[in-house]
Amino acid sequence: ASWRARFGFAGLHLLVLLGALSLFSTDSFALFNNRVANEITANGISSLFRAFSTNELSYDRYYRTLPDQVAFSRLRRHLAKAGGTLRSENLDDLGRSFPGNANGLGKMNVVVLVEESFGAQFNGSYGDRRQLTPNFDRYARQGLLFTNAFATGTRTVRGLEALVTSLPPIPSEGIIKRPGSEHMANWGGVMAGHGYQTSFLYGGYGLFDNMNHFFRGNGFAIRDRQDIPNPRFTNIWGVSDEDLLDYALNYYDSLPGAQPFFSVIMSTSNHSPYTFPAGVPGVKPEGGGRLDGVRYADHALGAFLDRAAGHAWFGNTLFVIVADHDARVYGSEQIPLEHYRIPLLLLASQRLAPGRWSLRGQEQQ
Repeated sequence: ASWRARFGFAGLHLLVLLGALSLFSTDSFALFNNRVANEITANGISSLFRAFSTNELSYDRYYRTLPDQVAFSRLRRHLAKAGGTLRSENLDDLGRSFPGNANGLGKMNVVVLVEESFGAQFNGSYGDRRQLTPNFDRYARQGLLFTNAFATGTRTVRGLEALVTSLPPIPSEGIIKRPGSEHMANWGGVMAGHGYQTSFLYGGYGLFDNMNHFFRGNGFAIRDRQDIPNPRFTNIWGVSDEDLLDYALNYYDSLPGAQPFFSVIMSTSNHSPYTFPAGVPGVKPEGGGRLDGVRYADHALGAFLDRAAGHAWFGNTLFVIVADHDARVYGSEQIPLEHYRIPLLLLASQRLAPGRWSLRGQEQQ
């Protein structure tokens, strides 16, 4: 056949193929009760591109679940044991009421400092002997340290979704990166309901991992790399932790003094390529790797808390210092639990007694 005839037949076959792709979806012939049979009938090309474009998986199809009535009944029993009073007899109403705090202290500011990759394995307060975190260890002796805190995943979006929404990790993408993440029940919304100004401060560009959209869509004021003027040091991830935390101090100073604030800070420096400002004792500006990342993160944290002590709002502020996840998860175990252990420290000047909280409860220092 001539080339013209060959191209004609090829074009005809292409039209038939495009018609099949457009007329028959992935599940057009999924007419059986048997999942395996439905998988065999699936439009393979459509399945491939749908998986690529949506990155979603049917939870009910692939994960074991409980009937709603059983799940809600069980959850209500657990919540009833955890304090407060369930506000309704309706099975699916999980709202609780708690008595007001009559201690006369008023509403404290809350700053949640999320430290990138700052796993417990590096911290002296959790048994490490390399003296990588002298500043964290110093403040750990002044605050309430939780010895059995664990990350819900291995990426920042998993840590942030757990801290802000209290949700466990769901399959596929984290909530922060998914469509429909606006107006969710979240920590910031609870605080805003009590009159707090809420904010999210990030040293990188908030477009990364959809952070700005998620936090803005849930009522937070947003500040990121573009709002931090004249940083002393930047790399591919954004400004250094010192630049971010200096900006945070100035930002809190600029807020109306009569309104309490709730703020989430996300650091970036403890991350490859591990480059840092010059002049930090014991830290190579570049080439120091993971351990210098931990040292620098600890240095910036100590400088932030030391400087914050000189600001008017410090005495009425609760600092929550926590890692988003550990640095690395490895080993032959399916879930190497020790590599999910993270530091968690509550620090409030003259408001919170020092101590350690283990599985046995609080142990005073």
